[in-house]
Amino acid sequence: MMTRFGRHRPRLCLAGDHSGYHAGCDAVARTLRRLATQQGWRVVSEKADYDALLVNGEGSMHHGGKRFHHKMRLLATAVASGRPAFLVNSVWQDNPPDYDHVLSKLSGIVVREVLSQRDLAERHGVRAEVCPDVSFFDELPRFTWARNFRGAAATTDFFLEDKRVNGVRHVFGRRDDLFPDARPLPFIDWSWGRVVASLRTASHLITGRHHAVYAACVAGVPFIASEGNTHKIRGIVASAGADLQVPDTPADLPAITAANLARREEYDRIFAWMRSHDVSRIMPASSILG
Repeated sequence: MMTRFGRHRPRLCLAGDHSGYHAGCDAVARTLRRLATQQGWRVVSEKADYDALLVNGEGSMHHGGKRFHHKMRLLATAVASGRPAFLVNSVWQDNPPDYDHVLSKLSGIVVREVLSQRDLAERHGVRAEVCPDVSFFDELPRFTWARNFRGAAATTDFFLEDKRVNGVRHVFGRRDDLFPDARPLPFIDWSWGRVVASLRTASHLITGRHHAVYAACVAGVPFIASEGNTHKIRGIVASAGADLQVPDTPADLPAITAANLARREEYDRIFAWMRSHDVSRIMPASSILG
């Protein structure tokens, strides 16, 4: 490929690689790297020199947290040096205006759902595109070992508040007492392919994890979900225009389960919305460099 860099492939710094945290993050990193290679990039790390920067926002970009500031500083450095910079695959909620001058100069912003898109427009005056989380587009293995749930409900852990340690601390924990007939799915420990293959044998998924919701959507099974520390699950439902309830806490899930599961057409609406997107569009073409 001939660019202004000669015959060398241009270098894309892929920042925000959270692979190893859980199966969903692994699927995200895998998909971003595959898309970058297909677009002609050579992927490099945050510490390497690069020609363009792509930041995977994922679940970091909310409430002005440490990872939000770290990723925005990376984008600010790229913008200041005149290099193309992109924020993709991101949540966005209740962030300070500290980096509005950076946001306005990014070469592209792609968020995962419409609530984040709305926040960026209303609070920062910035336009963002919407594309579902890229884990939905991971290439699954042809063969994988799966747990057969035999038509039972599967359940993961939930986002909880622990008030016993230094005030309020957000943690993930199980609530098997609420769903005694559901069978546990160890989302943290399994591969993405195994999670999806196993869910295809379940009646539905009960979860408090955003990426577990995506795994259910890949598998084509309904999910009953409580929200986490951002609007990311409600954002999925809103983006598809689906009529499903997403309560704040797992304790409220038993009361809404039957009503949600009776609306199979609303889940199909979400699955169709996800499938309607061309995920390759979130990746900058290396031709932007000339």
